[in-house]
Amino acid sequence: MEWQLKERDRESGYELYVTSKEFNGDTYVVLISVYKTLKADRFWVAVSSGKKRKHIDIFEDKDYKSKGGMKALMYVKEAVFNFPEFYGNPYNKKQYTCILWSDSRRRDIYQRLEKYGFTFVFEGGQKILRKSL
Repeated sequence: MEWQLKERDRESGYELYVTSKEFNGDTYVVLISVYKTLKADRFWVAVSSGKKRKHIDIFEDKDYKSKGGMKALMYVKEAVFNFPEFYGNPYNKKQYTCILWSDSRRRDIYQRLEKYGFTFVFEGGQKILRKSL
């Protein structure tokens, strides 16, 4: 999997990585926002898809429904699990993968990630799925 650094702010400890792939004419983009603190790194996952940039650039619920199918979903899952390996842990800090959702239907689908070590927690006043790495 090929990740590219898209943005970096050294003062705040923020980095943005991106990877993408095309399935059935739709491009799937996986963004990982890395927020670093003294104690932990948090990897926030965002996924979008579409044929045109106006669809791809929206990382929220939208009217356009992509047609990538199961192969695309497996690619997204692989990207989420691959990123910590790519990023590494040179300072031996705690690391977390964090996932939000745009609607309850997606939350119910993401709930299946519990069998991979994700748990529902409240962070910053929001319910998220989080996995300690």
